[in-house]
This record gives sequence, C-alpha cells and structure tokens, in this order.
Amino acid sequence: MISLFAGEERSAKRDRLGDPLQVLDRHIDFAALAKGLFEVP
Repeated sequence: MISLFAGEERSAKRDRLGDPLQVLDRHIDFAALAKGLFEVP
C-alpha cells in the first residue's frame, strides 16, 4: 500500500536513526583514507 505520508515517514526515520556516516566517522579516519587514496607515488 502506498502511503500518502511516505516522504514524511522517511524523513522521520532518518532523523530517528541519525546519519550513518557520522557513526562511521567515529571509527574511520576518512581524511587519512582520502589522503592515502589520492597520493601519487
């Protein structure tokens, strides 16, 4: 069944769960990873 409030429901779910990249950022140093990926030897 299609919900008339699907957009609002998705937005509320995102707000409830939080940003998964912020959670990953606590464990992964993305700046160091990017630096390592883009360095040319």
